[in-house]
Amino acid sequence: MPQSHPYSWCTACGAALPPEVTVHLDNAFTKPTPPMMVFLREDTGPPIGQVHEAVAALLEPPPVGRAALLATTMLLFAGAQVIGGASLSAIAIVVAVMFVHESGHYLAMRAFGYRNVRMFFIPFFGAAVSSPSSGSASWKEGVVLLAGPVPGIVAGVVLLASGLAGRERWLYDVASVALALNFFNLLPLGPLDGSRLLRLALFTRTRWLEVAFLAVSGAALVVVGLWLQAWLLAWVGVLAAGTVRYRYRQRAVAERLRRDHPELPRDLGDLTPEHQRVLYAYALEALPDPAIKAADAVAGAMRTLLVDITPPPSWLSSAALLLVWGVATVTALVGASITATPEESWADRACANMPVSARFPAEPAAGSGQSDTPQGQRRYDSCGADVTGAGSYDVFRYTFDRPLSREEREARFPVLGRPDAVDQMDGGRYTARLEFPEEQLWMRFVFDGPTAYQLVARGGPQLDARRFMQSLRILEPAAPGR
Repeated sequence: MPQSHPYSWCTACGAALPPEVTVHLDNAFTKPTPPMMVFLREDTGPPIGQVHEAVAALLEPPPVGRAALLATTMLLFAGAQVIGGASLSAIAIVVAVMFVHESGHYLAMRAFGYRNVRMFFIPFFGAAVSSPSSGSASWKEGVVLLAGPVPGIVAGVVLLASGLAGRERWLYDVASVALALNFFNLLPLGPLDGSRLLRLALFTRTRWLEVAFLAVSGAALVVVGLWLQAWLLAWVGVLAAGTVRYRYRQRAVAERLRRDHPELPRDLGDLTPEHQRVLYAYALEALPDPAIKAADAVAGAMRTLLVDITPPPSWLSSAALLLVWGVATVTALVGASITATPEESWADRACANMPVSARFPAEPAAGSGQSDTPQGQRRYDSCGADVTGAGSYDVFRYTFDRPLSREEREARFPVLGRPDAVDQMDGGRYTARLEFPEEQLWMRFVFDGPTAYQLVARGGPQLDARRFMQSLRILEPAAPGR
């Protein structure tokens, strides 16, 4: 028996129907209707207009183009690194490594049919790729997670081998960053790829296991961030650990949704208007605050629910994903250890052919030679260490027949006449310091009577170069007139 109802809504457009429209209790028209034009009473669920807003936030392309978003955030990230004191060469290497990493995620997502895939950089932190749910099988999500770090590790190994074979410093530097960053990314910490992969392969099968893993991995990231004095990283760990209670609520709602509506598609593009209303209603329950009705917040909860109702990968698929993860992690660790100079290898070491000592990464080798100057050839003694991955650190000694005046110092060492040379008196000795971080070159001069010492650091990290420069000790004063 049909009846009139003053509160009806169109599921196709969300428009309110006039009171005189006749509907059945089963929500069907009494006369033929166009496809998808099924009228629902307002009291059967949330208003269609709100559902459409949330779904649009998931399906519609982002207002900013992909290229513009990538370029803008990349510039912001580079600017943040400049503010942090990094050199342009170091920034270029980090940006290139992260671009390759995120491109791996991006290409894998596109290959598996993800929609509206976006790549962007996060100032002071890193980069990311995002996309709405595609309804893909869980093992594909695992492949997407591995598609970022694994190509970077392979490229790092190739560059490391090329750098070691050809002694090309820049190849070695790029390999060092690629291996270190991707190794760190594979660790089971907070929201990193390694943590997400382990959670997908092992811990999403039960609600309690997943939230326990989230709490432990978030707390571990806090500890690592504090140890590295990377405060932003520690804060991300705090935020990750703080989502445990909310995540438990999401999983509970997702399990109920999967039980009550097993027919619900996993792909947003396959959702009918009725499915959208159901998903919207459950998403409201999953939100931490029932008062939240913002379309973006509800859309995020809907996306998470669609992922959560997707069955986890099979045990065979999980084993394959974990095998690749383990091999990649060990490979990156071995490669990164080759490029790193252990901290304990740095020590104060005396030079055998001159009365000085300095902090070297290895036992220094003594030598001698001569260089051409405007005043003719100049003989020098040298003492230095060259360690692959740590740079070269050398002390040169020049002996004159008397102490040099300022003009004579600048004549014999023209670089001292540069306006960026920082000079001062230190313990009765004239010293000067010059830094060329773009060329990875640092210099320091110490004039001790008629003897001049020149310290040169090349190719290593700025921190190592500066501590080498500051570590010079003259063990005995130069003889007057020597």
